[in-house]
Amino acid sequence: MISILIFTRDDEEWLSRCLRTLRDDPPAEPIEVIVFDNLSQDHTAALVRAWRGAQGERAGLLLPKQDTSFSRGNNLLLDAAAGELALFLNPDTECGGALLDAGAFTLRADPTIALAGPRLVFPDGTHQSNGWALPSPVQLLKEKLAGAPRELPTSGTGLTDVGWLMGCWLMGRTEQLRRLGGFDERYWFLATDLELCGRAHQLGRLVRLDEHVLLHRGHQSWPESRRRASHKATLQWLLRSLRPGRGVG
Repeated sequence: MISILIFTRDDEEWLSRCLRTLRDDPPAEPIEVIVFDNLSQDHTAALVRAWRGAQGERAGLLLPKQDTSFSRGNNLLLDAAAGELALFLNPDTECGGALLDAGAFTLRADPTIALAGPRLVFPDGTHQSNGWALPSPVQLLKEKLAGAPRELPTSGTGLTDVGWLMGCWLMGRTEQLRRLGGFDERYWFLATDLELCGRAHQLGRLVRLDEHVLLHRGHQSWPESRRRASHKATLQWLLRSLRPGRGVG
């Protein structure tokens, strides 16, 4: 079974589309859906309570009493998961059954793979980057000075080994992720996926499913304030990763 874990806040419209896709285009694999509603002021909780899956299954709902970070909320979702596999899924996605089955098949077929994620597109069909090398001073310098691409090119085999996958769709083995400690709760939102992927390499490979595409609304353009905050969080991770004697746990 796949536990589909969704952290959301005031995303009723997008979440409605996400849950409708899970209902109308289900995988062959059994699923459970659990939503962490982080103090939404819209009708998110009612939407989740009313949802029924293709087999009539209900969604679980976690309701915190205080504002909760993305990392903490997802760790609570991971604690509640009953599936062998766990999928961290953003509410602003539309995920069909073929992608869910492909992720499950990939992880079960190769025990050396720790995390998997898909290719991404925006709602207008344009490409969205996913699957990068882990940041390093040399790599960041190449990007800044030479305009080197960040996204890793496809291997041509259907699976591309990467260093870092976007957290909007990230599937792994539930128990492995729990042993890893889930997300680092020192990161509130930005760079949470980078930090998790950095440690996940101790479990095995990270791969992009090049033959499967996920619609992710995301942010086709970021305000300067968000861009600066993202750079700061990436630098925070980079400084920690370069610290002499630092473990990955």
